[in-house]
Amino acid sequence: MDQIRIASVPHSQVYIRHCGPVPGDPVPFVRLSDPRPRRGDGTEQSGWWPPAMLEEGWIDEHADDFDLMHVHFGFDALTPEDLKRVVGDLRRNGKPLVYTVHDLSNPHHTDPSAHDAALDVLVPSANALVTLTPGAASVVRERWGRDALVLPHPHVVGLDKLRFRQQEPRRRTGPLRFGLHLKSLRPNMAALPVVEALVRAIDRLDQPA
Repeated sequence: MDQIRIASVPHSQVYIRHCGPVPGDPVPFVRLSDPRPRRGDGTEQSGWWPPAMLEEGWIDEHADDFDLMHVHFGFDALTPEDLKRVVGDLRRNGKPLVYTVHDLSNPHHTDPSAHDAALDVLVPSANALVTLTPGAASVVRERWGRDALVLPHPHVVGLDKLRFRQQEPRRRTGPLRFGLHLKSLRPNMAALPVVEALVRAIDRLDQPA
């Protein structure tokens, strides 16, 4: 059986790269590399953004290069009309669309209306849906009447590094320290309650049970 060729939007993202067969098992698919954006050279952190695969004309020009498109995220700059054009281009070329409902609300937006409008195009139009949690799948079913396959977020650290840490565990030589990674603070993140909850939990560690 030939490998399925997937146009992933984006390819260079840990969820996309690590959602696959166990290393050593046959790989039934191959993912296209991220093309360089036509509008500029991408950002320093994400050379794939804005995703060229969603730009007008890309699907028609590369229809012979892939079998299905998987949109994970990265369509923030596109309007609902742009997304309808993407869906129409895929259908005209006979290419199915798989969409990961990765964000029910966009963490970069304070006003959810733009993201909601995008979801109202992508979720009903996709041939198949993926999401990360049973709770998100339940919301998708309630809002759009569609079922989504739940694929929890895979490992972020490479398996080779995980195996190394299992074989060579790091021994603590100093006081116990806790770290909280907030990644990039985004507009809709409420970091302070998380920090406060962590501090309360750490304080209780010193108290007798």
